[in-house]
Amino acid sequence: GASVCTAMLRLTNLHNVRLFSGMNLNMVLELLTRFSDELTVEDIDQLVEESRRGIQSVTLQIKEEEDFSL
Repeated sequence: GASVCTAMLRLTNLHNVRLFSGMNLNMVLELLTRFSDELTVEDIDQLVEESRRGIQSVTLQIKEEEDFSL
């Protein structure tokens, strides 16, 4: 049997199929909300770059003097 990637690569022979790997939530949401027509090469390049910029490492820092009690 073929791997999932190999099977998906075969689908790229179709004119309306694009294959992305390493997708993140930002990319999925952009695809679902921003694009309704066929993607151009420029659209894909922009989407990938914007998704890369959306990846960040985030940490919570709590200051000791803050009191959030009621």
